[in-house]
This record gives sequence, C-alpha cells and structure tokens, in this order.
Amino acid sequence: QFQVKIHCALQFHALRSLYFENFVSDADFFPCGRFLESLSRCSNWNTSGGKTKANFFKTKDDRYVLKTITIEELEMFYALSSNYFAHMKKVLCEGKKSALMKILGVFTITATKNEKPSTLALDPVIGHSVKLKSRESPNSSPKSPIPSVQGLQLHAESIAKTTTKLHFLLMEKLYADDNDDDGDHDENFKHFLFDLKGNLRNRYVASPTPESVLLDVNFFETMEGVPITLSESAKTDLLEAIEFDTLMLQQAGIVDYSLLVMVPKGCESNDDDVIKQIRIGIVDYLQLYNYRKIIESSVKRAAMLAGQLEPTVIDPQSYRKRFIKSMDRYFTGKLSPLKV
Repeated sequence: QFQVKIHCALQFHALRSLYFENFVSDADFFPCGRFLESLSRCSNWNTSGGKTKANFFKTKDDRYVLKTITIEELEMFYALSSNYFAHMKKVLCEGKKSALMKILGVFTITATKNEKPSTLALDPVIGHSVKLKSRESPNSSPKSPIPSVQGLQLHAESIAKTTTKLHFLLMEKLYADDNDDDGDHDENFKHFLFDLKGNLRNRYVASPTPESVLLDVNFFETMEGVPITLSESAKTDLLEAIEFDTLMLQQAGIVDYSLLVMVPKGCESNDDDVIKQIRIGIVDYLQLYNYRKIIESSVKRAAMLAGQLEPTVIDPQSYRKRFIKSMDRYFTGKLSPLKV
C-alpha cells in the first residue's frame, strides 16, 4: 500500500501556475511542459563528488530532478518555506533576477507492507477442534476460539507491518534540453559540472570520473586559474541574481549552499557560442545555521589557528559575503564589440 503526501500543496500549486504560465489544473499540465508525463518516466541519476548521500532521479525528458531528503531537511524546508514562496513571487511576478534552482514540489511517500513471520501450516491431528498456537509462546493459552475443523489443526501466525517513508524534493534540472521531447540526448555532449561554495577547504575530488561533480579546487585546476568569461551584461545579471537570492537565504538563516555550474568543454576558448551554453543555479539551500553548524564552525575555526584553511561553514552573513566575493572572482565579464 502506498500513500503520497504533498507538502505545501496550495503554495506549490500557485508557484507552478506561474512557472508554467498558462497552468490550469493537475490534469492540464501537459501543454505547459507536460509535467505529469515527465514525472511518469524517471530513471536513476548517478552523481558523485559531493558529500550528500541522497539518491537522485531524473525524468526521461531531462527537465526535472527528484532528490531524496532527510526528515531534518524536510523540517528545514518548512522553516524556509514562507521566505521561499515570497521570494518566488517576486521572481515570477515582478521579474526579479534569480539564480535559485526552483523547488517545484515536496512529497512524502509511505509504503506499508504486510509480512508474515512464517508460512501458514496445516497439520493433520486427531481431535474435534482447532486451537490457536502462538509461535513465540507454545505453551500459552489460546487467544481466541477457532471454529472446529475435523482432522486439521491451524497454526496461525501474527502479521507484521513494515512501514517505509521516503521524502522527495522535486526541482528543475540545470541543463535540460527543452527541444528534446523523447528524452534522447547527445551522448557526445561533453561538459564539466562544478559545485562551488567559494571555499577551498576539503573542496577537491582526487580521482574524478566523467560523471563526477567537481569542487572548487578542481575548478581552478580545470580552468587553469582563468575565470569563466561571460558578457559584461551577463556578469552583471549573475551578480544581481546571486545578491538577491543570498539575501533571502541569509535572512532565513541558511548556509552551506552552492553554485552549480555546467561548463561545456572548450569554454576556455572564449567562443561566444560555447559561452552561451553555460548553465548556473544555486542548489542545496536547506541547511540552517543551527547549534550543530555553530559547533562545527567553532571546531573548524580552532583548526584554523593551527594553520589550516578557512572553514566551509560560517554564520549566514559571513557565508553570503564570502560566497558573493568568490563568485565575482570565479566569473569575469567582457565588453561586447562595438557594431558599426
């Protein structure tokens, strides 16, 4: 038996109505991105490189991602939810620039399975009635009368129920191909995927695979110390979006978020057509600066006194300041040539 709980159902319904523009109802998602059709076809998505132990699934059409989250992260979403929905209203209704990867739904799936400790047994006996025998206490008295079945004795076992709960976050996918309706994509398309926090401490994947999500130190190695070149207007828009988004996250007490960057191979050539394929989004923004984070930060600051690098987790205001400064350093803007 399965049960699905939709968290913040009305708020997400309103958000998706804006996200899909002409959204009407759940049954009418199809012309607006074919949302339900997309969710009906998912597959495992193996990622590596980050610290998260979450499982990821992507829709066959590459438009959406489902991520398993812990009960703590679910509680963190509820703590963030009022700020998040108000923020999305400004983005979708007022045209504010945003780099947040949009959360489009949060769900809990409960699976209940009936299990029998052992196989039901029918044994021939001599007698005129059937007694209920408990496997755990063979000598105990019957719990309830059983109708007479001549020549047979029924050994009934208690039925155990196993309940499993899984929490899912539904998000847009960073580099979805909107023109690919069948989910087919070019296997020859090569790119790097970076998870950037603006800190170098423990931010390195030593032996990456083609599927690995690379970190800050890998970014400097891969780009050979050269920042990603954007147009001057794109760089301005990026910083404006990051400042707007991170202000909301700071006010909500959120830390440890990242900028997920998809960089096509060949981007270092500064070719305009390649640069236009870069995709950017803020992810992992469900980490509250709570007592556990404060203790973690204190321990890592103590390590700094021994000559180690700055800790990854700091207070929300300091984290935002470092994040913006680092992203300004990771990207550079170039002036567009004058047209005669």
